[in-house]
Amino acid sequence: MLVTTRERPELKGFEWLSLKGLQVDEGVALLTALGIRGDLTQFVELVDGHPLLLKLVADLLKEEYSQDPNLSRLADLGLGNLRQLLTDSQVVGIHRRENVGMVLVLDASFERLSELQKALLLNISVYRGAVDSAAAVAMLPENSAAEIEGELRNLVKRSLLVDKLNGRRRFEFQPVVLEYVRYQAGDQTEVHQRAIDYYRSIAKQPPWITKDDVKEYLEIFDHFYQLQD
Repeated sequence: MLVTTRERPELKGFEWLSLKGLQVDEGVALLTALGIRGDLTQFVELVDGHPLLLKLVADLLKEEYSQDPNLSRLADLGLGNLRQLLTDSQVVGIHRRENVGMVLVLDASFERLSELQKALLLNISVYRGAVDSAAAVAMLPENSAAEIEGELRNLVKRSLLVDKLNGRRRFEFQPVVLEYVRYQAGDQTEVHQRAIDYYRSIAKQPPWITKDDVKEYLEIFDHFYQLQD
């Protein structure tokens, strides 16, 4: 059995191996491939080669400063204190540093989203797993399907969502981004109810033969569970 976890549980009989970030040359190669300029080596070392953090920073710079996506622009994005925080002696432990850096970068990214993009992220965060654009439209029915699809793709460009193509396009969160967005969303009672209504509208009627036939009911059950109902 292979277990990956950000926090080590108290389990006996396991051998634990720390998973590090990218090597410095690998992180530099990633930023270079993404078109980022500046002191790449120093920045990769600062964030311990955390690949998602590197990509979030790169995509933020490209979206905000497409003509000059240089790391020197981070101060203009409110990330001028990133180095100070990540080298502070009180920020100890690799995961603590990752969390601090990730929250700072996600804050900067989230603040620069349009109101529709923010609402979209906050609302679809109640779903489990990957969702298609129809599920997203159900959360914001006052917007057109084309508009929602376009914004979902824009959020992929910012690495706030990941798109999956398997017959049809679906969108999902990286776990750490999902945790951040749900924290920002706060009470999601109303949104869970909208998700229940959406799944009820597409749920398959009997007869049911396979688990896939009742997948919408399983999602409905989960949303009621989240509502402690």
